Amino acid sequence: MLQRDPPRADARQWVRVECGTDVLRTRRAVGSCDPMHHDRMASAPDNTSTPAGLARRIAGLATVWLAVAALGGCANQAVTRSGYLAAYDRLQPESADSKNLVERPSAGALSGFDTVFVDPVEVRLSTTEDDAAMQEVAALATVALREEIGLQWSLADSPADARTLRVRAALTAVKTANPALNVVLFIILPVPLDNGGLSAEAEFLGGDPQEHVGAIVWAGQGLWNPTGYFSAYGHPRQLTRDFAKSVAAALKRSQ
Repeated sequence: MLQRDPPRADARQWVRVECGTDVLRTRRAVGSCDPMHHDRMASAPDNTSTPAGLARRIAGLATVWLAVAALGGCANQAVTRSGYLAAYDRLQPESADSKNLVERPSAGALSGFDTVFVDPVEVRLSTTEDDAAMQEVAALATVALREEIGLQWSLADSPADARTLRVRAALTAVKTANPALNVVLFIILPVPLDNGGLSAEAEFLGGDPQEHVGAIVWAGQGLWNPTGYFSAYGHPRQLTRDFAKSVAAALKRSQ
């Protein structure tokens, strides 16, 4: 729609042109809305010879650099062979598309137990981490294991009984997120990319004397836990529940 303003002293007229939601003002007479002309104007390259154009160019390059640097944090968390388990040779893939490995106790072996005792989860890392934070993660893992296993087993107060299956576990590797980097990426992209991860191992013992019954080596990354990106140990804390569910699944009596 065209609306002519009052004549100007310079004998040329301003013409108001409405193109959808865009409003243009031009000194030439326009008989119709010309989106192609508007697109050409809008897509004109920045003049990097000016301070503003150079700043835009630098900002664009910085965004690409940050994205590429952050993608390194999206690598999958790997399972470990830390030496915590008595044996690793009988481990098999948890499922066809899983990196986690498990040695499931047979139904016959599980039938010999009435209760389960869960040891406090240990921290067995090869890297230096915040000790208080890792003790918190270990405590969360202990609670999660007892809750998930307790959905199908009665929990014992001690492993002394021969008909009590003992579960011992350790956190064997951790990756922390970079909250500061994720805040910047969230503002620019807006997607946080530097995720955290957790690796753990668990062994199942039973009988008198206690013997190896089964085991699992597990790893997970916090790609789908948004709030974990903004705390260094946020993802490891959240992943303790996933670890506990995998351990409980390996101990299902109905297998």
